Amino acid sequence: MLSLFDCKFYVINPLHMKRSFGLVRGKNDKVDALRIAQFIKKNHFEIKPYIPQREEIKTIQVLLAERSFKVKQKKELATKNKDNKVLSNDLFSRKLTSKNNMLIKTLSKQIKELEEEIKVLISNDTALNKINKQLTSIPGVGNILSWYIIVKTNEFKSIKEPRKLACYAGVAPFENSSGTSVFGRNRVSFYADKSLKSLLHMGALSTIRHKNDLSEYYKRKV
Repeated sequence: MLSLFDCKFYVINPLHMKRSFGLVRGKNDKVDALRIAQFIKKNHFEIKPYIPQREEIKTIQVLLAERSFKVKQKKELATKNKDNKVLSNDLFSRKLTSKNNMLIKTLSKQIKELEEEIKVLISNDTALNKINKQLTSIPGVGNILSWYIIVKTNEFKSIKEPRKLACYAGVAPFENSSGTSVFGRNRVSFYADKSLKSLLHMGALSTIRHKNDLSEYYKRKV
């Protein structure tokens, strides 16, 4: 609703704000509102105003969430089928597996339909179609990863720099050496988008199997 008004507003990670308050005592709506206002007044030069998503991006986000839910259900059913093999009653096991396979077939059809809806949405939007083509031209980047990047970066409006995207996805290592842990290994942050990180990881694994610049870079690093 705020995006309908001609004013600047900010969307901030609540943990970031909570930790910035330091040691505080007491909590109620009036005190919280004052602390939030003070935080914005103090830090608004460093914080970028929120850029609302277009309706197309919101729709794609909902469709991807629905797809992710159905993919998870499909995997769980496939796991149950594996577990059913250890049952002593072979007839009962086959019945359960048959029912699960019917559900898996239905879910596969629904997943495909959701993907087709997203493809139509993107192909009908000039800006999104251009970004999607650019992303999928990169080795290892398929449609699913491309769609997630488009949504997470808000068409590269909210996240524009590669370093920020790497940090957001949790693939950028940070130094971890201080005091007694002066020889600590570099680590990626726990505060990351796990779904995007997983997709980037799978994309990287796919890339290094083929002959390209990224594959050669990986081999040099290894």
